[in-house]
Amino acid sequence: MTNYAERRVRERRSAALEDHVPVDVRIVDGAPQISQDDQRVLLLHGITFALEFWQLVAVLDGLGPVRCIVSANETNATFRFHQVRDGERWNRPDLDGYRLDKMVVIDLAPAGPPGEPSP
Repeated sequence: MTNYAERRVRERRSAALEDHVPVDVRIVDGAPQISQDDQRVLLLHGITFALEFWQLVAVLDGLGPVRCIVSANETNATFRFHQVRDGERWNRPDLDGYRLDKMVVIDLAPAGPPGEPSP
């Protein structure tokens, strides 16, 4: 595996939010169905989790920016994260292209010295 591929396998983490948040997931014709309201609930929990996650990882030495991607649709919701690097994107930059998904992308970076912008 290339260094890039190794990083992607090692860093790519995801969690199915509907497994951890009490929402109604109905089975219709053998497929899961999540209501619009419950999709919003899952997105809000994913955003909250991203901020809590950052509190835990921000204290790690040498950690650069982290991107959290929260998405929900009629069948599932996921929370994913990876370290941000120049030239690497793990989602399409045009979020409007995700027609069937509701998506939130949160970039979190360590604070720089007072008065200076974050990296």
